[in-house]
Amino acid sequence: LRDIERFSTLGVSLRAGLHSMMSAPLISRDEAIGALIFRAEKPDAFTEQDLYLAERIGMQIAGAIANAQLYNELKEADKSLRLSEERFRRIFDEGPVGMVLVSPDDTIITVNKVFCELLGYIEQELAGHTVADITYEEDREKSREFSGQLLAGSIPMFRLEKRYVRKDGGIV
Repeated sequence: LRDIERFSTLGVSLRAGLHSMMSAPLISRDEAIGALIFRAEKPDAFTEQDLYLAERIGMQIAGAIANAQLYNELKEADKSLRLSEERFRRIFDEGPVGMVLVSPDDTIITVNKVFCELLGYIEQELAGHTVADITYEEDREKSREFSGQLLAGSIPMFRLEKRYVRKDGGIV
């Protein structure tokens, strides 16, 4: 008993009259995340079959815990994504510069209010058009070249000053 006292939980169990203990690990993704512990007053209370059953139950419990953790991680990721989308939307909608979201084929997906005011359009008038449609003719090729490089992954971003044609025909 004196040697067992070094292991505080065993000493407490023995003093409480518990003489048998069986433990099955809870393992998820090759990592122990806990243990399923059984204690009994009777010495040699557990059999090999009991241990086998405890291990099987432990696997189910570990799976349930892992699923719960994964669910919580997904909820947190979803919450983070929603906050990020809200921040982007505020910057896009309320920002001081004109912005356009464009599909890979150059079709305008959406524009912000500042961009519309800059070109004299309302958002619905630009929907379905391409950026090339409103780009000054002499600047179209350079714009297409940079866009192509960006989509091909050969450049990470680009900055280009170019002219746009306003609804009234003026140049910005």
